Amino acid sequence: MTQKESNKDITLDDLLKIVETAACTIERLQAVNASLKQQMRDAETAAQQAAADAESKARQIEELEQSEAVLREDAEWCRWFKNKYGNSTFFNHVEREYLQDHLPEAPAPDAPESGIAPGAS
Repeated sequence: MTQKESNKDITLDDLLKIVETAACTIERLQAVNASLKQQMRDAETAAQQAAADAESKARQIEELEQSEAVLREDAEWCRWFKNKYGNSTFFNHVEREYLQDHLPEAPAPDAPESGIAPGAS
């Protein structure tokens, strides 16, 4: 049987079924394609958000590390100052001035002095 004879054997109903099956397959594949495209857009959006979050966290970490370095230097200076001048005549006056300038409420006159500035150890 030749190709020409084989084509004659296909009826219109058979051809209609093939076309309907192909149309259904095309519609299904288009729906799957649309769904996959949406998933890709969602994934890209999530990736962009994650990148922005990571950048923000990196900036926060850098700022915290810089703040920590400043605090370490300040604490070291306070320890040095206390060790160097803690027994001097003026240390209590300097400490009292610091506390008055830096505490929301100055300590009551009868409150015992701590002998060390807040934050220093």
